[in-house]
Amino acid sequence: MASPTLTYLAAVQAVADNLNLRENGTATSGAAAGATLVAASWPFLNAASNANSNKYLGDEQKVTSGTTNLGALRGIITYAPSTGTFTPSSAWPAQITTETFDIYKRGVRYADIQAAINHALRERRYEAIWPLTLVTDGDFETSGTSAWGTAVNAALTKVATAGNLLRGAQAGRVLNSSANGYLPSAAMTVVPGDTYYLEAKVRAAVGTATLIAYDNTNSATIDSEDWANLGWGKISFTFSLPSTCESLVIRLRGTGASDDCYWDDVILRRDGAREVSLPDWVVDPGQVLDVYRGSGFSTGNDGFDEDLYSIKRYSVLPDAGNPLALYKIQTHSLVNGPLWIRARKAFSELSADTDTTIMPRNWLVTAATYQLLERLVNRSPGQETVAWKAEMVKWRQRTVALDRHFMPPELRIEWGTPPDVPRSVI
Repeated sequence: MASPTLTYLAAVQAVADNLNLRENGTATSGAAAGATLVAASWPFLNAASNANSNKYLGDEQKVTSGTTNLGALRGIITYAPSTGTFTPSSAWPAQITTETFDIYKRGVRYADIQAAINHALRERRYEAIWPLTLVTDGDFETSGTSAWGTAVNAALTKVATAGNLLRGAQAGRVLNSSANGYLPSAAMTVVPGDTYYLEAKVRAAVGTATLIAYDNTNSATIDSEDWANLGWGKISFTFSLPSTCESLVIRLRGTGASDDCYWDDVILRRDGAREVSLPDWVVDPGQVLDVYRGSGFSTGNDGFDEDLYSIKRYSVLPDAGNPLALYKIQTHSLVNGPLWIRARKAFSELSADTDTTIMPRNWLVTAATYQLLERLVNRSPGQETVAWKAEMVKWRQRTVALDRHFMPPELRIEWGTPPDVPRSVI
């Protein structure tokens, strides 16, 4: 998928514009303590004697620029058209100066449009290749950073910039504040003596990156591998747990005091495991279209391009005893090394105005417009509801056409003989 480009705010504005629900402008001033917002310019300033002071009553006003007031949302309780003065339902966080703002009209709230956008996102899926890993958020696709442990002498951020994004929507950036800073995974309960395979994709923009298997029980490194190249590469190794190790942590470390390293696809898998839990976003077995085994263990460093072999004999089974996943993959033969799935995942919902999505703009805005209209026609009957119903027919047709274009029927590949030649899918 392409890098995220559409923000939550831009999506809301586009949906509102489709139905003529938004006006926007620039403030010229405001009373102290945020008591008013003045927009003394057309169309808000109208000195005509018959100007309608009720035009915006009950609408919502949202500030879209500046610092302190940015994102603030207020109802409009009075409007003076002769001066373009709006009185908010409660004071703005600070005095208004020259901020830009939006007005959401016709009884449709900003939150209504947000809900329609998230409805459209969670009902639609996109197809991609995903690693199966015991490391929570090992592919760095989860929103936020809380799935990882607390970084030590370093900070974790999610990035989606050219050169620093390898696969998917985002990668992890670990920036050191002191030497040997590291990011730990969540601790995993393990059985002493078991053998594991570990790999990660990484690029060291500054310094040297180190992938570490760490014995959390005895506070000791089990094994590690370094990467000191500016470009992306793969580091991997197998290791056996010490006889007293019952807690395992994966560390992503930078050696120098200002090392800046980018990570993706941190894959941990127990050797010999025939069953692997699927990610929690797999809520329907039909989402899984294919299963692959990776090229696996390599001695030292190698390139990040990876050939994946299709595994035809597998089952997707309920994982009833697992509180973190609904389903698991069971391979019908022993497979060591990394496992990947080709699957369809629902688009992530958004929360902050600056959150971004990889769903194509036209598809999301069209589907969200239809979802909003569907909500509006279920309100109390009236003149406006009749108009919403007429609009809904048009936007439903557009949504169906785009759904068919972007979401072809999901096909499950039948069992067969694995190919002799690996198929490169990444």
